[in-house]
Amino acid sequence: MLSELTESDVQSILKTAGPGEPVMCIVELRHLGGALALRKGAPNAVGHRDARYLLYVLSPLVGPFTPETVRPVHQRLFNALAPRTTGRFVNLMGIGKNAGPDQVRSAYDAEDHARLVRLKTLHDPSNTFRINYNVEPGTP
Repeated sequence: MLSELTESDVQSILKTAGPGEPVMCIVELRHLGGALALRKGAPNAVGHRDARYLLYVLSPLVGPFTPETVRPVHQRLFNALAPRTTGRFVNLMGIGKNAGPDQVRSAYDAEDHARLVRLKTLHDPSNTFRINYNVEPGTP
């Protein structure tokens, strides 16, 4: 989730994941806003409504492309865009069991995450429902 997108950011995307680079990357850039930015009705846990863009990067793990060769490339791209990153989008964080507590926390605004922790502590203190993007019970 990005607060803005500059010409320098576009150049970073092309330099890291563009044609001719050593790791094949599929880059999806979505312009956000509209209904996503509105807070209406009951409280919910949609994080980073103020983000203007969503960047999604995917690399096939076939042939010479392994998690060990792909992760550093993705990380370089995320590091280059870090100054404009507002957090993660919970639906695009990869496989749930691989998302650690910090990554999951980054998908929510602080107030929403604290509310989710309170609800989890109240309704699932033993963390039975944990095979997902787990919000652990306890103190926010």
